Amino acid sequence: YQCTHVDSGFEVRTNNSSSNSSLSFLLHGLTLPLGLFAFSLEVVDNSGNVSTPALINVIIIDTLTPTAVLDIRDTNGQILTNNRINLGEDFVLDGSRSVDAGGGEIVTYQWKHVDSGFEARTNNSSINASLFILLHGLTLPLGQHAFSLEVVDNSGNVSTPALVSVTVLY
Repeated sequence: YQCTHVDSGFEVRTNNSSSNSSLSFLLHGLTLPLGLFAFSLEVVDNSGNVSTPALINVIIIDTLTPTAVLDIRDTNGQILTNNRINLGEDFVLDGSRSVDAGGGEIVTYQWKHVDSGFEARTNNSSINASLFILLHGLTLPLGQHAFSLEVVDNSGNVSTPALVSVTVLY
């Protein structure tokens, strides 16, 4: 048997000493990235005759959900460690530390003010527009307010919402 990764020319050859008609190739150490890959299989009989290659396409898909990370920053870009702001003070919801460990990329950021249900979506076409939402001029009443962020990767996988609370002080 000879199995060839068509795109790279990587080959695996083995002798089949049994009458078993199935064969498994474990590609230890070979990690394929996301995408479409073509493989061919040729078999050789005991007389040396080589078969016509059988072709198969393998699609590696991203099934891992991305991870949403939501920070609150001041307008100078500093993380607010206590998540407290003064009444009328601007702040930034920052999702820039969100990641897609599945090998894809984050394409949508879904922001929500949990208390009011207000939602905003940004795409990843502009790094500043997609990663930061400046809440300028939004006057939150005194007290605690919850925000969430979900991220979606280019395979359509959706993260668990990241939640953060802001406390508005007088």
